[in-house]
Amino acid sequence: MVLIEVTLDRHGRPTEALVLGEEPLDMGFGAAASALAHVMVYSNPTGEAAQLKFKVRFAPGREHAAATQDTKILP
Repeated sequence: MVLIEVTLDRHGRPTEALVLGEEPLDMGFGAAASALAHVMVYSNPTGEAAQLKFKVRFAPGREHAAATQDTKILP
């Protein structure tokens, strides 16, 4: 599980991804979540730069694991 914060520009494009926590450590999940965060498609209806925090769950060995997403746009 990785907790990540993504900064979006006013058009909804990711400009930065910061890994806030990952479990287990040193398995590469934080780097993988950061790479994923930069290619995801986001919506930013605010028209201003915004930040999102969400969790990415990795389930190795599962073909179609359910994703957990807790998303919140921060002021």
